[in-house]
Amino acid sequence: TIDAADMDGADGVIDDMIPVTLSPGEADDGNNFVELELGIISGSVFTDTANDGVGDTPLSGILIELKDLSGVVVEFMNTGADGLFQFIDVVPGEYIIMQTDDPGYQDLSDEDTSPDPDGADGLIDDMIPVVLSPGEEDAENDFVEEQLGSILGTVLLDSDNDDIGDLPFTDIVIILEDDLGVEVSRDTTNAGGNFEFLDVEPGTYNLIELDSIGFQDVSDEDVTPDPDGADGIADDMIPVILEAGEIDADNEFVEEELGGIAGSVMSDTDNDDLGDTPISNILIELKDLGGVVVDSVRTDATGAFSFPDVEPGDYVLMQTDNLGSQDISDEDSSPDPDGADGLVDDMIPVTLDAGEVDIDNNFVEEE
Repeated sequence: TIDAADMDGADGVIDDMIPVTLSPGEADDGNNFVELELGIISGSVFTDTANDGVGDTPLSGILIELKDLSGVVVEFMNTGADGLFQFIDVVPGEYIIMQTDDPGYQDLSDEDTSPDPDGADGLIDDMIPVVLSPGEEDAENDFVEEQLGSILGTVLLDSDNDDIGDLPFTDIVIILEDDLGVEVSRDTTNAGGNFEFLDVEPGTYNLIELDSIGFQDVSDEDVTPDPDGADGIADDMIPVILEAGEIDADNEFVEEELGGIAGSVMSDTDNDDLGDTPISNILIELKDLGGVVVDSVRTDATGAFSFPDVEPGDYVLMQTDNLGSQDISDEDSSPDPDGADGLVDDMIPVTLDAGEVDIDNNFVEEE
């Protein structure tokens, strides 16, 4: 507002007002008002529940701020039940629409979906630039969010060889990988054997467990009825399909501590039924109770043999005599009541517990 030719006062200090001082006989003209047509800026906030990158469910109560280019908040409001927001009677100019994420959500896309080239939509999360022309209704400024989820589970030890985890396994590293095998995050089990991955984007993942030395896999499965994939097909891996907002729990790894079995083969050279001379290169077979050979070794120069890293369970040690030799005794000479030692020639039964080193399984031969 300005008096173009007559300096009558402070023109334009108060909107829509021009002061006039009229002299006798004066024609005070040029009192001109110039108006600027205001505009509207509107849009929406939706969440993507189908994990397809498209907003399908409105988010209410989301803070939307309209800022000028210096970062000053011009106006703000929260989205309604329909996920919509609208700033009316906005002075034409350049603005930025800023959205504040709710806890548990993250940005998926930010763009003016109408053909309105106002700026680089989506280059900065939760921000859409707007250039508002006089009288323009700049609509379809749309924010799409996704609700994050969580993946939880445990690592347990099977201490009694029943294939059920009964003790928490601490300090075990669990890696969360995406479906391309790229590591997303990792965690270490706590004193309760628990691990967790919080604020995870919906998608397809694999949980990978790193075994400790001396332990091996018993089972890997999501024990809740959650058909995410082929649990247990690959050792130390559980597949997870995480939906928006899902807490995918009960991903359980069960481990068992391996053991060892050791002994010797000696010759009785002085006929006192005691082994006093080692016999090398004697074949020792470790068999399960079905008679299947699990492993085999030969005695060394000291007559000793050993089977490291053996699963807990029931076994039989079988010794093959050299030609010209016969069996005198077969027993676990340590106090270890694993079975009826010596009832069958060249055989010692072994019951191996988790983490046990079952030694002194000694064969004595004579020529």
